[in-house]
Amino acid sequence: MKHLKVKIQAACFLLRLKLLLLGSCQAREFRLGMLSPFRHVRLGWENNAAAATLAIERAQGEGLLAGHNITVRWRDDGCSALKGSGNTVLLRDEDDVDVFIGPPCSSSTVPSGLLASFWNLPMFSQASTDPQLGDKTVYKTLVRLGPPFNKMGRAFVEIFNYYKWSRVIIISRRRTDNKNVFCDYSSRAAEEIFRASDMTVADWIVIDDGIGESEIDDLLLKIQQRGRSMDHVLFVMVEH
Repeated sequence: MKHLKVKIQAACFLLRLKLLLLGSCQAREFRLGMLSPFRHVRLGWENNAAAATLAIERAQGEGLLAGHNITVRWRDDGCSALKGSGNTVLLRDEDDVDVFIGPPCSSSTVPSGLLASFWNLPMFSQASTDPQLGDKTVYKTLVRLGPPFNKMGRAFVEIFNYYKWSRVIIISRRRTDNKNVFCDYSSRAAEEIFRASDMTVADWIVIDDGIGESEIDDLLLKIQQRGRSMDHVLFVMVEH
């Protein structure tokens, strides 16, 4: 499974290289600035470094790098806004990079992407899914290679329109710092699309881990009271 993840990341990295090299005929050196956390179960340096190495080797094998040279500069973004934005500045000012690879964490990409947009430098993020990153009037140079939650919200709207559902109740897990973020991202993205599509969000209920039976009973009663109409849909966002 781990090798599969690395191969997928390598394919994404290769796509970035192709986009970067597109239209560049003159031989030159490309400096890639990689931002990723040093330690992370899915997004750590070990997987990203392996993917970058495989992608560069494949690009060389396909003749994409003929006459070109690629160097990679890496800095630890720590999956945090502070380290991410700070090391983005260092990659530009000290390492003089041409493009940013990463960050993979939305918490780091949100501020780093603003800097890249201001400098007009491309930034390719493989895993940032916060819906606010979809605003191309702000994040002008950001390309996200993973599927953003904004698209998922539009897909649900199509389903709801087909069944003529117009009102929805959202239940999602509470976000805690950089944990449980996917419920938050997906719920925010869906809520934004629902309202933009003239659907009524009757309620948005956020629950904590370890919710008890009495709290579940209260929650079900609240849903019953808020969702009496036959055109209500219960929209539950969970990670497992």
